Amino acid sequence: MAHIRVQEAVSLAIASLKEDLDNERKSRHKLEGYQKKIVKDMGETRKSLTKVQKDLERERRARELMEDVCEELAKKIGDDKAKVEELKRQCARNRAEAEEEQKMFDTADVWREGKVHKMPSANGMNSPQRSKNALKEIQGSHSRDNSLKTKLLQAKLEAQQGRIRRNYV
Repeated sequence: MAHIRVQEAVSLAIASLKEDLDNERKSRHKLEGYQKKIVKDMGETRKSLTKVQKDLERERRARELMEDVCEELAKKIGDDKAKVEELKRQCARNRAEAEEEQKMFDTADVWREGKVHKMPSANGMNSPQRSKNALKEIQGSHSRDNSLKTKLLQAKLEAQQGRIRRNYV
């Protein structure tokens, strides 16, 4: 009986070890399944990470390019604004010069009309002669002033004198 009990005890121990071994196998298979899933998930995570890094780098390059383009456009806009301001100043100067020239022409017309009308026609001078005398008088009164104003007045009177001559010829 002792031998049977030893055999039963050994059988029970073997059965217990067999059960433990089966449990360990099941646990190992479960862990291997988990491991495969984790390895698969890690591979997908790596792929996603790589894709995200590439996207991030592409976006960074695009942003830097956009910043460079914006800076260049801002610089060109600034240059264009400076050019526009310079053109505005030049236009204002030209407008002021044109107004001044117009005033000079108007003054020359008034002055010429006054000089021509003041000259006596009874002394036998014809209209071209009167204009010539008016021109000499204007030239004499402004001999020291070689400004643009005098030159314009002289040019205007000479042009009018040429027209008067043509009418009397």
